[in-house]
This record gives sequence, structure tokens and C-alpha cells, in this order.
Amino acid sequence: GAAILVTPIAVFACIAVDHLGDWSLVDPDLESCTVNACGLLVGFAWEMAFAGAIDTVSNDAQLQVTTNLVLCLLFVAVILPAWRLYVVPSAAVPPPPRKSRRA
Repeated sequence: GAAILVTPIAVFACIAVDHLGDWSLVDPDLESCTVNACGLLVGFAWEMAFAGAIDTVSNDAQLQVTTNLVLCLLFVAVILPAWRLYVVPSAAVPPPPRKSRRA
């Protein structure tokens, strides 16, 4: 449940800091650090959620190691192609230059 709570809060924080950066109220380095920190926070939260899901399912199975391995491979088979198709192309595009609203 933590990942579902943390994700919108982190997105809101990124949007808020971005708007503050548009008005030149925060340093560009702070913007970059905030986005990176929020990404790391969301990544760890979802990693814990997936790890908990795998542990919950594999604890009910008789062959825990095999079930754990199959579930991990299944997650990789689903998530890796989606990451490669959607995240990598977006990350390869350089961000547009910032246009400050304040002189």
C-alpha cells in the first residue's frame, strides 16, 4: 500500500518544484535533485511492493524457490519490454530549455 500512497505525493512534489523553478524561486540544481530523489523514492516503494507480492505468493506454494524464480522471471518478462519500449525512448530525448516566467 505504501507505493500507491508515495507515488502521487512524489509526482505532486515534482510538479510543485517544477512550477517554482518556472518562476525562478528555486535553484535548477534543487529541481534536478528533487526529481531524482522522487524517482528513487517511487522506485524503491514499488520494488518493495513487488517483492512483497512475490513473497506472499511464493510462501503459499510448496516449491518456494521455484515459484519465486518463476514469478521473478515473469515480472522481468512483462516489465523489461515495457520499459524498453516506453521509458528508454523518452529518456533519450533531451529536455527542452527552460523558459523562465520571471526576468
